[in-house]
Amino acid sequence: MLGVYINAGAVILGTVLGLLFFRTLQKFRHFITDSVGILVTALGIYGVKEMKSAVIVLMSLILGGALGHALDLESRITKLVEGVKGRFQGQNFSEGFVYATTLFVVGPMAVIGSINAGLFKDYSVLILKSVMDGFSAAALTAIYGAGVVLSAASVLAVQGAVVLFSSQLQFLKSPTYLADFSAVGSLLIAMIGMRMLGLKDMKVANYLPALVVSILLVWLSVIIGPVL
Repeated sequence: MLGVYINAGAVILGTVLGLLFFRTLQKFRHFITDSVGILVTALGIYGVKEMKSAVIVLMSLILGGALGHALDLESRITKLVEGVKGRFQGQNFSEGFVYATTLFVVGPMAVIGSINAGLFKDYSVLILKSVMDGFSAAALTAIYGAGVVLSAASVLAVQGAVVLFSSQLQFLKSPTYLADFSAVGSLLIAMIGMRMLGLKDMKVANYLPALVVSILLVWLSVIIGPVL
């Protein structure tokens, strides 16, 4: 849960900074985004080094991406966020809370970071997310006011639940499953970094089913033999 606490703390700190120093922070926006983006991309690529089966990883991304595209996950999430925002127009305190909550807890980085924290005690993704969320909280606070700080509770509740749930999936720690599952997750992280850098506008949320597909493909390879 350490990464979740750091993330929530970053939101609180960002809110305070937003109330005090937003104009100064705004000058560094592009430097922060580019720096975090290149580091996220590098971490994602580095995480593929333990991959056992390139075929399983590739098929996971293709099949998972196709499933996510068929379900239109990216658009559904976007519509959900926009729908929630629409209910709070003109209510600055509530609107700030809702905007910040949807920004901080809806998205691939929150899911992947929380899974990594729960399964492997790896907080690197959540710490990077905390940097971005802190700056975003400062920006939102300057627009909507102190209601943004309440989104820290949402971060604790939602990401904490994912961390606790994923910590129960102990079978994923088996080397049989771990290598390719981690590789798929790492490539999703690399996609996030590339999107942050503006290299390609990937619909990363559509690829989230690839995490589940990788587990199924590894399980099949165990059952029928190493044909994959």
